[in-house]
Amino acid sequence: MRNFLKFTAVVALMLCTTAVMADEMKENLKATKNAKSLIFELSEISNNTNIQFMDSDNHVIYSSYASSKKGFRKKFDLSKLSEGVYTFKLDGAIKTVTYTVALDAEGVTVIDKVEYTKPVFTQRGNIVLVNLLNDTKEGVSINVYDSSDRLLFTEEVADSLTFEKAIDFGTAFEGEYTVTVKDAHGVYSTIVTK
Repeated sequence: MRNFLKFTAVVALMLCTTAVMADEMKENLKATKNAKSLIFELSEISNNTNIQFMDSDNHVIYSSYASSKKGFRKKFDLSKLSEGVYTFKLDGAIKTVTYTVALDAEGVTVIDKVEYTKPVFTQRGNIVLVNLLNDTKEGVSINVYDSSDRLLFTEEVADSLTFEKAIDFGTAFEGEYTVTVKDAHGVYSTIVTK
């Protein structure tokens, strides 16, 4: 019976993740060498995708939230900027994409693209499901804190491609709890109210 419940929980978690990922952003960044510009297109947008263009000192040159489901398209004129390396970053609901862009006398070149997924937090009644694709296979830790920032639960997993956890708040006292997940890319959290 216990194995059946575990199997059912894993299948439900995978279906939730698939449904969320189907709604995730699909982006395209093109450099036009002679015109010293970038053309950015976002065909599908997750809730409040943050778009930023930054210089090498992480000073934000452009920032916007795209939330329309119809898509987003913008041309960035870089002709007035000084030569150097710039970063173009998209921060969506379950993934972050970072482009490294070089600007020189010849024009604009997209040098690199780094993409990583964020954990997915899904609440079903008193149960919080956490799912993460751990692309680096480095350590992942999960912590649960109460409203007084006391650590109630902690777990670490290393050398695993996927991280899945179901946390049952059914027997917890009424209040607010914070669930955090830390991986190689950052720390992510969600608030659970019981």
